[in-house]
Amino acid sequence: MNEYHKIIQEYVIEAAELDERDIAPDEDLIALGVDSLAGLEITVNLEKQYGIKIPPSRYEEMTSIAAISAIVEQLVAEKNHMAELA
Repeated sequence: MNEYHKIIQEYVIEAAELDERDIAPDEDLIALGVDSLAGLEITVNLEKQYGIKIPPSRYEEMTSIAAISAIVEQLVAEKNHMAELA
């Protein structure tokens, strides 16, 4: 679990209108009822929160909080690396 887990979990609960409960990091979000509209809301919130752009080609990988966390962590690291080079 990385530092993004809790924030992503909150976005998932809000977007999918789930009861406020712990969601296992590897729990399948589709099985929890997270639809494409909720997925888009989660994506937009993360992009605003961290100043990143999640490519549409990565959407199908966003199947769990752990998977989303890994994507966000990678994109933030890339953004920070590019900022260091500038």
